[in-house]
Amino acid sequence: MVQRQNTGAWQGIEQTPICRVVNSWLRRATLCVLLPVACVDPPEEAIDSKPTPTVGVMLRGSFDAIAKPAQGTVELTKTQAGYELSLNGVTVADPGPVHVYLVGLERVNSTKDLDQVEEKYDFGPLETQDNPQRIRLPGRPAATLRSVALVNPKFGVVLAASELREPTR
Repeated sequence: MVQRQNTGAWQGIEQTPICRVVNSWLRRATLCVLLPVACVDPPEEAIDSKPTPTVGVMLRGSFDAIAKPAQGTVELTKTQAGYELSLNGVTVADPGPVHVYLVGLERVNSTKDLDQVEEKYDFGPLETQDNPQRIRLPGRPAATLRSVALVNPKFGVVLAASELREPTR
């Protein structure tokens, strides 16, 4: 084994204040790569006051017309594999394309509402032949994401929308 020695002008540099800070930062960066949860706290809005069900429907809603007639239901479900949106019997009177958006509003009432909100996620095209259409979410959605909008991205128009509410028992 070859042992490296510090000689000359660089001797003792590891003990300088700046090197101690850099070494501390590097150790933390290494920890972040190996254990990312050690570095990132979940955003406050992602933490609900109610416990998450182990598996089952968390929220549900029905689509209402905004710019075009629509029908169908949507459910936010917790599964063994994670979270998903399930769109059931969804049709909208628009030749398309139609995309599914998860939106950070209690209710989307217009295209203007969608334009003004920053928290919106496009999950791609509505698949009318897949019934129900299941859209896997990348993680637990923030508590503020409480609407699903059907949008024509070509024209930027909200065609229909659904509020997501806790299911009634």
